[in-house]
Amino acid sequence: MKRLLPRLGAIAWTLRLAVAFLLLVSVSALFAPLLGLDDPYAQESDQRLQAPSWRHPFGTDDLGRDIFSRVVFGGRVSLSVGLVAVGLAFGVGVPLGVTSGYLGGGVDRCLSVVIEVLMTLPAILLALVMVAILGPSLGNVMLAVGISQIPHFARQARASTLSVREHDYVLAASALGATTFRLLRRHVLPNVLAPVVVVATMGLGGAILESAGLSFLGLAGDPSRPEWGSMLTANRERFLQQPWLVIAPGIAITGTVLSFNIVGDALRDWLDPRAM
Repeated sequence: MKRLLPRLGAIAWTLRLAVAFLLLVSVSALFAPLLGLDDPYAQESDQRLQAPSWRHPFGTDDLGRDIFSRVVFGGRVSLSVGLVAVGLAFGVGVPLGVTSGYLGGGVDRCLSVVIEVLMTLPAILLALVMVAILGPSLGNVMLAVGISQIPHFARQARASTLSVREHDYVLAASALGATTFRLLRRHVLPNVLAPVVVVATMGLGGAILESAGLSFLGLAGDPSRPEWGSMLTANRERFLQQPWLVIAPGIAITGTVLSFNIVGDALRDWLDPRAM
């Protein structure tokens, strides 16, 4: 812990900025309808392509919609995609990894093959397949991003389980006749969650970035929906003439992903000081 404190002190200011940014984005997105912002869908033909001003802090787009309002409301969509995708990856990947690591043998080999196969399926490819079958939608993007993150959770949970299962308290519980399910639930799973939480924190940033990329390709369905990735693709051709159309959602994506990575790094150092 003494070795950890100087490191945390050195990054304290970046960590504070990251936490403050995430709080700002999260609170703004959560309470967006209560902030008195312009309707993100409202079109004002006489306000088309207005530069940033007191009335429109981030300017307006080619349909006269307020960019600031769309960025704030877009945070609701982007954060929701990240949470749903990471929740799906956590719910499937962690049990898969814990089971594989604890049981070992043929079960471990079979599940490891499944994990490796999933590692070869990029989110973009999954989304393209789902769009071809089901059509473009935000739900398909969530599903594709979530499936693409499952191997990361499974691998971390498996690696941690391989270490935890050799601890004395697990061996003692097994000797006393505890069932496999009880061992996994009461003794193994709680002790592998710490590194998985780090993966989840960083995974949120990765999920938001992946979903923005898929939305940029037009795979998220309704293009009028305020979403950071779709805002980039809708305005990319106007970047040189009206850069504010791209800068605002770009900063939102970059700041959110970077902040999640910084918080994840800090959690990793705090939860595993041996890595220092």
